[in-house]
Parts: sequence; structure tokens; C-alpha cells
Amino acid sequence: MNDLYYWCCLNGSALNPDKTDSILLGTRQRANSYTDIATVKVANTSAVLKNKIKILRVTLDSHLTMDSQVSDICRSAFYHIRAMRHIRPTITDDVASENHRLFVRYISSRLRQLCAVWNFSDKHSSPAANAEHIGASRSRFFSVKFSHSTNMLRHLHWLPVEYQIKFKLAKLVFNTHNNSAPLYSTRLLDDYVPGRSLHSSQSNLLTIPSYRLNFGARSFRVAAPTVWNSLPADIRPCSLHSTFTCHLKTFYFNAAFN
Repeated sequence: MNDLYYWCCLNGSALNPDKTDSILLGTRQRANSYTDIATVKVANTSAVLKNKIKILRVTLDSHLTMDSQVSDICRSAFYHIRAMRHIRPTITDDVASENHRLFVRYISSRLRQLCAVWNFSDKHSSPAANAEHIGASRSRFFSVKFSHSTNMLRHLHWLPVEYQIKFKLAKLVFNTHNNSAPLYSTRLLDDYVPGRSLHSSQSNLLTIPSYRLNFGARSFRVAAPTVWNSLPADIRPCSLHSTFTCHLKTFYFNAAFN
């Protein structure tokens, strides 16, 4: 931290310790051994460790459980869902119809942001899926009757939360294969090379590394190859981004609603 402070000074930058947030990341078991650490020295000033911080609109807690992030996104979605219902009696059907697309995109963008950040566990999928279903069923907020959420998801071409996560991971793997992803993500993936000549050697598969904890199974290094290897053999060889995305969306859409 001192080296960083001096580097900023030499390059005409200012490191303000009063605006510096600090957090200590670790599992719940490992955190028990960090009880003696309460502050971090930044520019000769002590920055108190926080339980959660926000970076690039993503809320991180000390155990990387994503509880706060999921809660914030769902709270924001529910707030705007209720707000839309409250203003419905004051607007005409034409105005409501014009704002329908805006409402749908706002709710779906929040859910896409949530799914793109982390491959979270089933515990977090439940509230996110609940927000998605309510947002879909009330997307026609200008109508008196609510449509069934599953039918509205199909009508709006929304993938359920669990399939949105798989969709994002598969696209990231595709980008790494086509050299359109950051180098650090490319280094996390290894092609599957069998010990002897097999048909699977030409299947464009990835190696799934071993892991011990469920937390490790949700990491990009493990989750991305798992999702990629589960795709049909006719989708993985696609070279065009538009073609791959179209086939991938169709595959997951059929899997979700058929």
C-alpha cells in the first residue's frame, strides 16, 4: 500500500485515504484466523475494514456469498414493479402500451446484470427467479389481469435465471475461443486432450478441473467448462458470434419451456 501511495505521488495522482474502502475476503472458516486484523494502513491513515463494499455497481461482502448483491438487485426490481402498478390508474392505455417496452427492458437489464456477475448458488437463484417471474407476469401492467409468469417469460423471450447464467458463461467461453476475451480469462480454460486418440478429441471440449467445495464449483474455471461441455456438438464448432448466439438462445429456450 505504501508503494502504491508513492507511485501515485510520483505520477501526479492523489490517493485519498478518506475515500478508500477496505475489505478482507475469505471463507467463514478462514476468517476466524483474521480476527486480529481490523484496519489497513493507507497513506499513513488507518482504513477500517468493512463488511461489504461496492465496486462497479457490484456489492461484495467479506465472504463473497453475493447475498448483498442479490438482495440489492431484487429490491430494485420489486420497487419499480410496485411503482408501475401504482401509476397505472393515472395513465391511459396508449401511454401504458408505449411504456411497456421501457418497463420490460428495465427489469430484464437488472436481472441480466445479476446473472452476468456471478454463477451464484441455488439459494440466490430463488429470489432472483421470483423477481423475474413477477416482473414478467406484471410486464403487461396496463392490463387488469395478470398473465401466468411462465407464459409471459415465453412471450417476452426471457430465459429463466438459471439458463441466463449458463447463456452468459457459454458466450464467455466462445469469446475466449475467438480471441475476443481478456487474456486472464483465456488462461483459466484448457482444451481437453485425451491420453489416446478418441472421438472426443475432435469435439472441442474443455478440461474440467477438480474441486473440493461447492464454492469452487461456481468459479469460472469450473463452471464455464461444465456449461460448455454440456452444449450439443453442433453448437460448439460455430465460428460466427451471431450464429452461435442464435443457436445457443434457441437451445436454452427449448430446454427451459419444452
